[in-house]
This record gives sequence, C-alpha cells and structure tokens, in this order.
Amino acid sequence: MADSVNLTIRIGEDVRAAVEKAALASGQTTTEFLLHAAKLRMAAACTGCGRDLSGPPTVLPGMTDCFARWCTTVTAERGTSPRVVLATNERDVRRVYTGTFDLECVHDTYVSLYMGKAKQLVPVPRAYLVMWEQQIAGDSLRSRLVRDGYIDMLNAFEQAAAGRNGVR
Repeated sequence: MADSVNLTIRIGEDVRAAVEKAALASGQTTTEFLLHAAKLRMAAACTGCGRDLSGPPTVLPGMTDCFARWCTTVTAERGTSPRVVLATNERDVRRVYTGTFDLECVHDTYVSLYMGKAKQLVPVPRAYLVMWEQQIAGDSLRSRLVRDGYIDMLNAFEQAAAGRNGVR
C-alpha cells in the first residue's frame, strides 16, 4: 500500500472475532478484509444523498413506465385536469398531495400539480412517489393517508394562502 497510516478503532470482542473469522474464511488478512468492506460500502453510497446503493438496482415507483402510463390514461379518460392524489416518502417525511394536472405537467423527474383554491403550481419529485390515485369521489386515499400520519400538503397550501400559521 502506498502512503498508509494507522487507524485505531475500538470494537467489541465479539465483532473482532467475527471479522477475523470472516477474513480467514475469505483468505484475507483482517486489514485486507476491512479495507475491502470499506471500499465496497463507500462505492455503494450515492454521492448526493448517501443512500445505500449496495442492493439490487430498483426502479423507484414514480419513475416507472407504469406511473407514466397511468398519467397518460387518467388525462385521456377525463379530458384535461383530472384530480389526483399523490403520496411521497421524502427521506422518511411522508406527504400527500391533492390537486389537478394535465399531461403537460408530467416531466421526466417531477409532476406539477395545481393545488388549492389559488391553483398554485407545485412540483412533486417523481423519485419520492410511493402511491397515486385518481380522485373520482371523496378523499378516500387522502384521508386514510392523513390519518396514518402523512402531512396533508393541500391543507398546508390553503392555510399558507390564507396567511395562517405564520406562512404567507
């Protein structure tokens, strides 16, 4: 190794024994084993958000062809501006968006919804989408998600537009 320095770490005896056993089984020294594991772990992390990419590659639900087809279908069925419910999970912050969109508001990485009485155009990142539904009658999905702890963004936008909660 070129220009190596010492690194001292404190770990429990059980972890040390497990690492040494795994290194021996793989035909490596403990140092080689730990360096290899560290390099794999660092290479598998997204440089933007740090998300672990070591598992099998997956396509996020909002980035699938299925979602794109759904957007096209609901727009074609209703003509223009169907009312939809979109649920996101953005780094463990769960939100539900309710609004209208048309096909021109569906982009490669986000969809735009017209929300609230003022019809404010709000971008929703497709990478965080976990559920979607065309809202035909009532607020069934929206109300279930809010009851389950999702943040109701429609209510937040309407309160902000009214100047409540210190948001203008």
